[in-house]
Amino acid sequence: MKFGIPAETRALEKRVAATPETVGKLIKVGYHQVVVQAGAGSGASIPDEQYTTAGATIASSAADVYAQADIVLKVRGPDADELALLKNGQTLIGLLNPHNKDGIAALAKTGVNGFAMEALPRIFRELIGRPVLEASLANMDERRGPLDRKSTRLNSSHSSVSRMPSSA
Repeated sequence: MKFGIPAETRALEKRVAATPETVGKLIKVGYHQVVVQAGAGSGASIPDEQYTTAGATIASSAADVYAQADIVLKVRGPDADELALLKNGQTLIGLLNPHNKDGIAALAKTGVNGFAMEALPRIFRELIGRPVLEASLANMDERRGPLDRKSTRLNSSHSSVSRMPSSA
C-alpha cells in the first residue's frame, strides 16, 4: 500500500496528518510506502528532510501525492480543488465532517472510500485510529516541548480544562 500525505489547504491549519515517526512506523511494517507533499509539515515545524530520513519520498505537488497514493491521510477534509484530485477506489482518512451533507455528497461522487475519524466509535479511535492521526498530533506536541504544568488547570466545579497565562 502507498500512503499519501498532502499539505493541508485550509487557512490557519498548521497540522499535518502524520509525523516522521508515524511514517517510519508505517514503512517499518515492510510493505508500505509513503509519499509526502513538499512542505506538508512546515506548519508543524517538520522539515521535508525528516520525512525522507524516515523513509518517505517527497512529491512536488498535491496532484503527485493523490496520483500515487492508495490511501490519503489528511487532517481536514478535502476542499473543492482537492476533490478533483481524488481517484475512484482511493481511500481517504481524516476529519471529514460527516454531518455536512453537501460535503459528503461531493466526496461520494468521486468514488472514494472515506473514513471520517470523528464518526468512528471512540474505542476504535483510541485503539486503531490513534496511531494514524492522533498519535501524529501527540508527536508534534512532544517536539515542541513539554506542556508547562502551570498553564493548564482543572476547574473541578465545571469539570473542564481552562488555560491560564503561563508565568515566564
